[in-house]
Amino acid sequence: MTPRALGAALLLLLVPAAAAAQKCQNVTVQEQWYQSVDELVYLYAGDIASSGPGAYRAFKLRVLVGTYRPPLLLPRAFLLESDLNALLTSRRDVTQLTLNVGNPLTGETMPVSYSKGRLTLRVLKVNAAPGGTDSVLVQACR
Repeated sequence: MTPRALGAALLLLLVPAAAAAQKCQNVTVQEQWYQSVDELVYLYAGDIASSGPGAYRAFKLRVLVGTYRPPLLLPRAFLLESDLNALLTSRRDVTQLTLNVGNPLTGETMPVSYSKGRLTLRVLKVNAAPGGTDSVLVQACR
C-alpha cells in the first residue's frame, strides 16, 4: 500500500470515530420549569408569552451551572421565576448564563464550559401553545 493510500485509509477510520464522539441529546423545557441537561447544568424557561401556534415573544432561557453540586435539588420541577431568583441569591456556587431566544429562531447557540467538560446548547424549536403550556426544545451536545 502506498503512503498516500495508507493516509486515506487512516482518514476514513478516524472521521467516523470523531463524528461518533460527539453525543447529543434533546431536552424539552416547559415554561416555568427547570430541567437538568447534566448533573451540573440545568435549563430554566420562565413564562413564554404566546398568542398562537408559532407566535411568541422573544424570551430568555436561563442556563444554571453548578460548580461542584447540582444547581437545584431535583432534576426537573415547576418553579416560579421569582422563587428561582430568591433561591439563587444564596447560591454562590451557581453560575447563571442567558441564552436569548428570538422569534423567529436564528440558530441560537451557546457554548457552556464547566468542571465536567463542555456542552454546546442549541435551541431547535419553541412550541407555543396559547392556553396551554409553552415549551422550548434544546439540543445539548458534548
